[in-house]
Amino acid sequence: MDSASTVSRDTMVIMPGKALDLDQIKVLEVEILDAFDAFCNKHQITYWIGYGTLLGAVRHKGFIPWDDDIDLVMPDTDYYRLIELINAGEVISDHHRASDPGITGDACHMPFCKIYDTRTTLIQNELIDGLDVDEGVWIDIFPLYGLPEDPTEVKRLLRRFY
Repeated sequence: MDSASTVSRDTMVIMPGKALDLDQIKVLEVEILDAFDAFCNKHQITYWIGYGTLLGAVRHKGFIPWDDDIDLVMPDTDYYRLIELINAGEVISDHHRASDPGITGDACHMPFCKIYDTRTTLIQNELIDGLDVDEGVWIDIFPLYGLPEDPTEVKRLLRRFY
């Protein structure tokens, strides 16, 4: 494979018969986002873009040129509702699946949700030392936790952060 086909030294994305370059991966990630957005609209789930995705949208009017994923955040209540819906048999789309530690029967290796494109295989050897993980192109979804209503609990929590 030529260097244009790999995302990083230890990562390669393939679809049947071909390796994908970063621009092709980004197209698939936007497809995942579109499918996820339709799912969230159907189920009235709130989410926002976040982290590098938000920075790229503001600074670059799209992806950060060298970034290779989409990051979403959602209120924790919507996050847990998303997991409940998936556990109840709801699907994102025909070729997108969710992976999360809270999903029954899922062997998720991250402490947050990912939505994968099942038509792709992403071979990512550097993710977990000593563990080769084969997945598809993905977007990340992170829960956002709010502060407690009790002011004493807020102070206790903030002291822990500091």
